[in-house]
Amino acid sequence: MKLLYLACTLQLSPLILAATLFSKANPALSQASNIVPDNTLGEESSQVIENQNVNGLPTEVITGGAQREQNLFHSFQEFNVSEGRGAIFANPNAIDNIFSRVTGSNPSNILGRLGVGGAANLYLINPNGIVFGENAALDVQGSFTATTAEGIEFSEGGLFSAVEPGESLLTISVPLGLQFGSSPGSIINLSKFPGNANDNVGLQVPTGENLTLVGGDILFDAGEATARGGNIYLGGLGAAGTVNFSDNGNLSFPDNIAKANIVFIDAANVDVSGTGGNITIDAQNLSLADLSFIKAGLTADSISPEAQAGDITINVAENIILDNSGIGNVIIVSEAVGNSGDIFINTGSLKIIDGSVIGTVLSGKGNIGVVEINATGDIVIDGEDSVGGIISQVDSDAEGDAGGVTISTNNLNLTNGGEVSASTFGQGNAGAIKITATGDILADGEDSEGSQSGITSLVNPGAEGDAGGVTISTNNLNLTNGGRVSASTFGLGNAGAIKITATGEILADGEDSDGLASGIISQVASGAEGDAGRVTISTTNLNLTNGGEVDATTLGKGNAGAIDITAKGDITADLASGIISGVASSAEGNAGGITISTTDLNLTNGSGVSASTAGKGNAGAIDLTATGKITADGEDSDGLASGIISQVASDAEGDAGGVTISTNNLSLTNGGGVSASTFGLGNAGAIGITAKGEITADGEDSDGLASGITSIVKLNGVGDSEGITISTNNLSLTNGGNVNASTFGQGNAGAIKITATGDILASGEDSDGVLSGITSLVSPDAEGNSEGITISTNNLNLTNGGFIDASTFGLGNAGAIKITATGEVTADGENSDGFGSGISSQVRTGAEGDAGGITISTNNLNLTNGGRVDASTLGQGNAGAIGITATGEVTADGENSDGFESGIISGVDTNAEGDAGGVTISTNNLSLTNGGGVSASTFGLGNAGEIRIYANSANLDRDSSITSISESSFSAGDIILNVPDYLQLTNSSISTSSTQSSGGNLTIFAGGIQLQGNSDITTDISSGIGSGGNITLTADSILAFDDSDIFASAPEGRGGNITFNTFAYFGENFTRNSLTADPDESDLDLNNRADVNATGAVSSGVVEIPDVSFIQNSLTELPNNSLDTDELVANSCVVPVGDRSQGKFIITGGESLPVRPGGNLPSKYPTGEVRGVSEDNASSWQPGDPIIEPQGAYRLANGKMVLSRECSQ
Repeated sequence: MKLLYLACTLQLSPLILAATLFSKANPALSQASNIVPDNTLGEESSQVIENQNVNGLPTEVITGGAQREQNLFHSFQEFNVSEGRGAIFANPNAIDNIFSRVTGSNPSNILGRLGVGGAANLYLINPNGIVFGENAALDVQGSFTATTAEGIEFSEGGLFSAVEPGESLLTISVPLGLQFGSSPGSIINLSKFPGNANDNVGLQVPTGENLTLVGGDILFDAGEATARGGNIYLGGLGAAGTVNFSDNGNLSFPDNIAKANIVFIDAANVDVSGTGGNITIDAQNLSLADLSFIKAGLTADSISPEAQAGDITINVAENIILDNSGIGNVIIVSEAVGNSGDIFINTGSLKIIDGSVIGTVLSGKGNIGVVEINATGDIVIDGEDSVGGIISQVDSDAEGDAGGVTISTNNLNLTNGGEVSASTFGQGNAGAIKITATGDILADGEDSEGSQSGITSLVNPGAEGDAGGVTISTNNLNLTNGGRVSASTFGLGNAGAIKITATGEILADGEDSDGLASGIISQVASGAEGDAGRVTISTTNLNLTNGGEVDATTLGKGNAGAIDITAKGDITADLASGIISGVASSAEGNAGGITISTTDLNLTNGSGVSASTAGKGNAGAIDLTATGKITADGEDSDGLASGIISQVASDAEGDAGGVTISTNNLSLTNGGGVSASTFGLGNAGAIGITAKGEITADGEDSDGLASGITSIVKLNGVGDSEGITISTNNLSLTNGGNVNASTFGQGNAGAIKITATGDILASGEDSDGVLSGITSLVSPDAEGNSEGITISTNNLNLTNGGFIDASTFGLGNAGAIKITATGEVTADGENSDGFGSGISSQVRTGAEGDAGGITISTNNLNLTNGGRVDASTLGQGNAGAIGITATGEVTADGENSDGFESGIISGVDTNAEGDAGGVTISTNNLSLTNGGGVSASTFGLGNAGEIRIYANSANLDRDSSITSISESSFSAGDIILNVPDYLQLTNSSISTSSTQSSGGNLTIFAGGIQLQGNSDITTDISSGIGSGGNITLTADSILAFDDSDIFASAPEGRGGNITFNTFAYFGENFTRNSLTADPDESDLDLNNRADVNATGAVSSGVVEIPDVSFIQNSLTELPNNSLDTDELVANSCVVPVGDRSQGKFIITGGESLPVRPGGNLPSKYPTGEVRGVSEDNASSWQPGDPIIEPQGAYRLANGKMVLSRECSQ
């Protein structure tokens, strides 16, 4: 059945099939040799002497023939050798070549021994076919050629033809070629003739000689052919043509004529093992099945290092099929010394199935050759039940180098454990693998024993040597269900580099039954010593899914190779897939890092790009360039989030290389992140990100780990976080998204530097209440400094709890926060737990260190609904200063749901030890409303900082305040306001207060000060003998309405001084008695008058206030009803007293009459009669014209003072 299958598969000729079946089924062929000479040679015809005993075997001896110098020609009508008999050609002296032909119409059946009684080469020519039976043997001292050609061509026109014997011209020249007819006969070899070492040799020629079979179709059915150290040529034509002999003895087949088929079945074997042995096969199709082998190489007889085995060369026009068979050029035993040759295969397609192998193998001492395969069609390698493939291998205990594998094909398919491998198990280098596939390459699945399909260059366990690496050029590369490309070392030696160029796509998908992932791997395995090679990939799209990976890792003693990927299209890693460069635990060596250039990089469902160290060595850097976008989203089934990671793991010793990203948009969602961290002994690398478009970090994974960009020294880590640098258009941090450079261990947190030409948004929280924001922290139990945060942007928006925080909770300084926003900075609202949005630099409870403070430069600063800027100390250390410059407006408005007001805060908290850094604000307009405030306070062991405000105008409204407070033994800070325009307070306050120490001073420079409602300017010390702070008000005018007061009080000490540097002060219902009122403030407040008080228990402060008695009761409230301005004309002016001859201007009183019926009485100061102005002197003023204001206060002739202006001349 198998023979019938092969006949159908390779389209064997009917003759070869019939001859095979006949030779096996017809016992008559073994009864007597049928050798019948013809008469074509005339008197020189061949003679047959029958039944001669030659070496104990009945033999027909053939004599006669036509001799032409060194050539002897025989011609037969029939030529057969019966089983158990022999046929020997006599070998006269000086004969080098014996040519025998069969001119009849039957094939030759050689079932016994065929030989030459000398050293001449023997040629057997039968166009009808030749069959060598199971016990057929050769007894020659020279070479043997069997052919179904019609004749042999010689030079000078010579021809020895079997079909036209009468036209033959016998010559003395050497043969040039074999001339075939249109239907060449077949050659069948069934010979299993035993050799001398209990192994079969079949048709055998002496060492160093040649065995040539040239058909039609050739079938080896369990048959064997042996030429130790010699050459075996197998080939045939399927149509008329000439096969030439080349100068080196090889056969040269015509290019434009179909060749014949060659089939090996049932453990057929061709062997030229020995020094110099070559095998050359030329066919249309070639098939090997059932443990059939084509073999060259060296045996135990080879003991010379210079020994060189020959090559195996196979040229097949269409298909080669190996089914549980092999082609090998090997040094097969450990005692052998020397070098094996190469394997060269040229074919249309190649199919290797059921554990078949094509390879060069070294088991002794020496080097083995390359395997070079060129297939214009496809190569298929299917392992089925056992590993099969194309290999170049140095076996265990062997010493020498493997030559490697070179393949050129259309498509290469490796399935069910099929492999292309160059490896060493002994002492020597594994050769390189080079594959070029114009179509696709597929490596899929595993064999029954779990061996994966793939392309591998390995140094195996126990081996000493280097792997030669893998180079692939293809259209598409698909690695699925555990399929791999691997260059790794498991022994003592370096793993070679992997270089892959795919003009289409690369796919690594899934894993095998043991959980080994599909992918591209370069590793130094556990227990190995050596370096892994670089992985270089160039493709259009790279897709890694279901655990697929690109991995360059060291698990032993040696460096992991770098990964360099260029993808013109996209790179996608999904479902726990990734690109990995690492130093594993227990490993010693450096990771080579990862460089990626692509359009889009998509990392989803727990996939990542990782360069980490878990052993002793540095993790390489990650350098990503994506002209489109980079996405990291979600987590895998084990809860591991997607991301880009550079990490020093716990127990590791080494530095992380950091992450550099250049892209258009970066999107981190559902826990996706970019991270450079250290858990062990080493520095976390820096993160540098440039995104022309947007950076988004949003949400969290199922374990509550938020999306973000982090550079962290983790708990128990010893090393520095090297910080984060971001340059982008817009940065959006939402639902817990964050940028974080912090230390939880022993080491410094690196600086965060963010430049956003557009906007920065931090808003909301994750499900655990973790706020969105930008943080640089020294955490509890940590030892190290935070290097702070620097931000440059257009607009900075912190909402719904979004925050910026540079604080210390541990032993170390918190870095400074520096913000530059050409547009606006906004902090608004709170999260669900009531934590307000804001900017914070703090020394937290339990911490020891200084906070770096906050510097903001912007157009507008808006703090609303609890939004804050806060630089405080709650531990042992100084709170940094707050410095704000806003060319537009600073606004603090409202409070959050828990009553925490919006504002700017510098404080020393209860139990804290350290000074508050104070607040400095420079702006065009300061607006504090609805409880908004500016505060500098101390409740612990340290001074409250100063508040310095420079604002063109300032407005405090509805319970807003500027305060400096001390509720400890330390001083409250001073408040200094410089407001060139107007300072206005409505139901608000500016104050300094202290419970024990002296109150801070309050100094205001303003164009005008106006207090309305219950607005106060106060300094106060509530207990102790200290003095209340001094109040100095410098303004063009100071107006205090309603219940607005100015106090500098000290109930148990000395009241502070109050100094008014102004020309005009007005206090509603103010009397001089207010200056000496009882120090009990209950008498001074809520009395519907403006009070100025500087009383104290020890002594009162000095109040310096201008004399304003001249305007006592000089202001009259306007009537409640509207006035018609046309009825009142009072645009009078004052005429200076000069030359009295120039006339007089007289103002008369109103004589205690109201200005109009129902109106109020005028002031007691007479102003003369109010009269209308004649039409001629009516004012030309119209709405929209400038209003001329008074120029000053003038004393009238009666001594009274009025506000007016001089009349023009």
